[in-house]
Amino acid sequence: MGEYFELTLFLDKNENQEKQLKKKILELLDLSDNKNQLSNHKYVLFANREVLFLEFEYDDAEFCQFTICFSELHFTKKNFEGKIHQLLQIADTCLSKIDSISFATGCYELTHYFIGDVPSLNELCPNTLSKFPILFFRKGQECDFKPFCTYNNTSCIINYGKDVQDIFSNPITELMEDEDLDINEAKAKLYEKDS
Repeated sequence: MGEYFELTLFLDKNENQEKQLKKKILELLDLSDNKNQLSNHKYVLFANREVLFLEFEYDDAEFCQFTICFSELHFTKKNFEGKIHQLLQIADTCLSKIDSISFATGCYELTHYFIGDVPSLNELCPNTLSKFPILFFRKGQECDFKPFCTYNNTSCIINYGKDVQDIFSNPITELMEDEDLDINEAKAKLYEKDS
């Protein structure tokens, strides 16, 4: 299995409400706590893959995070806009229904590395957040980032640059999608091109 793609929701820490918020997010997204193996789901990105729901809280930070981890979520040039729109719908559901969510980020397994020891949500914007390839904000709260697209009241920001994680798949995944090959066929075809 490859890396997990993390969609992370950032909230101001309020210990009295964290359990209620977690329950509300799980209900909104029709997920179970921890591991989900779903064949059908109202959100296409949750179907036919393992989806983890994790909670992170830091003693020395003024915020907590809920992370939705998607297995086998690959971005290619061909599927990029469709996958972004699907993520945007999920982020919009959470941001529009839960006021205490400040924003959401998207990256492959580097959320903790990117945020480091930043103690408050205000300090994450914009320098730290500029490292994430995908960001989701309520319209008008984009921290000087320019939206790539919007859905309802939620903006999606796509960051590019040398310090931003490259989220595009490798050539093997591209071949698997473009030519409808399994992984072994794609590897063989790629190695043929190289020799």
